[in-house]
Amino acid sequence: MENELISVIVPMYNVERYIEGCLRSVLGGKYKKIELICVDDGSTDGTVAAAARVRDGDARVRIIKQPNQGVSAARNTGLRAASGAYIAFADADDWVSQDYLSTLYEIAQQKYADIVRCAFFSTVRYAPFSPFPEDAVFEVTQVPEQKKGRDLVRPVWCALYRREICPSFDVGVQIGEDLLYNIRILSAHAELTAWLCSKRLYAHYCRAASIINAAGVEEHCSAFNAITASLPTLPVKKYAVVCAVKQALAFREHINMLGKTEYRPRARVLLRQAFSLLLKCRELPFYEKTKYVPFICSAKLYEMYRRSR
Repeated sequence: MENELISVIVPMYNVERYIEGCLRSVLGGKYKKIELICVDDGSTDGTVAAAARVRDGDARVRIIKQPNQGVSAARNTGLRAASGAYIAFADADDWVSQDYLSTLYEIAQQKYADIVRCAFFSTVRYAPFSPFPEDAVFEVTQVPEQKKGRDLVRPVWCALYRREICPSFDVGVQIGEDLLYNIRILSAHAELTAWLCSKRLYAHYCRAASIINAAGVEEHCSAFNAITASLPTLPVKKYAVVCAVKQALAFREHINMLGKTEYRPRARVLLRQAFSLLLKCRELPFYEKTKYVPFICSAKLYEMYRRSR
């Protein structure tokens, strides 16, 4: 059977330094039947010129320019332009293994999967052409229903999606948009089949300016608000509730790490809201709810749990 086209969507905004490494890592992969859709979201630096240098040497690259509207709008532009049977996303300052798309596609075909996710590693060292960690032993496992909220409500990068299940991103949400996107997919497709590959095939670059800081604290809060605001529109709410609880826990953990005592009243408000959502969610079985209650009540218990993983 002939390989199907994969559309890889890369939103770009002022990433002149990074975009070439990202694009060349995707194009240099073993899976060749791709279209690489670069959506420039109104960059004011040399991002477009850098991407054009790559495009001029490879007909699989397309560049679409639009006024600055945010990452969600840029991804939607890419989705509208995509013609592949599968969709993958990449952030413009990240890079991928040569086996990235070939491995995910092979699993999708063998397992008839709607979503396949791989493992990733985060790094503060920008080295898009350095060798990937060698995971000689790795697992490919199906995601059971009770773990979909935990394993699939994650960033949209390092995943391959069957095109038919991909909705549009909410352009009103700029923080936590990845989480909300996956929540909507899970909520709309009750029989969705998903598989995980434990091999690290995606590198997520953490710029120094974005590592654990006050802006990151606000991100957790904004993501929580976006997720809870979406609840009335979701036919299945349990995935959103679990994700909201995790964002509230992450918010508290983050401010404790930074010693930001001024945020503690807001953390208590978020945790109370999360606790109320958890108790009221009829779709979640009792045993599932009891897993989160001790963590909501005790920051130390949650910290111990996180360290033990």
